[in-house]
Amino acid sequence: MYDAYRDTLAGYCREVRKTYGRGLLLDVHGQGAMRDAVIRGTKDGKTVALLRQRFGEKAHTGPDSFFGLLARNGCKVFPANLADKEYASLNGGNIVQTYGGGDFGIDAIQLEFGGDYRTEARQAATAAAVAAAVERFAALYLTDAE
Repeated sequence: MYDAYRDTLAGYCREVRKTYGRGLLLDVHGQGAMRDAVIRGTKDGKTVALLRQRFGEKAHTGPDSFFGLLARNGCKVFPANLADKEYASLNGGNIVQTYGGGDFGIDAIQLEFGGDYRTEARQAATAAAVAAAVERFAALYLTDAE
């Protein structure tokens, strides 16, 4: 099962790169370290190296970065100062390290959602905040201006 999952993910990453020239993989998890926060995992920017090369550090740590957009949409994010180091044990696992910024030609961000964002009462609002961030991020960094 694990190999089938990884092979499928690798195939999709290659397809996105071939079709669009760039892409973003979001690896979504839950965490218990900070109930009221969404923790960013990029190995302190390594898994978004291509994004940073194209658009500068602001695309990773600025107000229009993915986590800057999440914060603007009402999510408490960590690190709060987006330029600070990430939470050491949740700063990007194997999926984002394997597929982000390297051989697959796309970027990857791990999103670690605290329990407050995963409650039944808050799931719809969390999903809407993430969807809005994805939409704006894609317009800024994943599509070419017409």
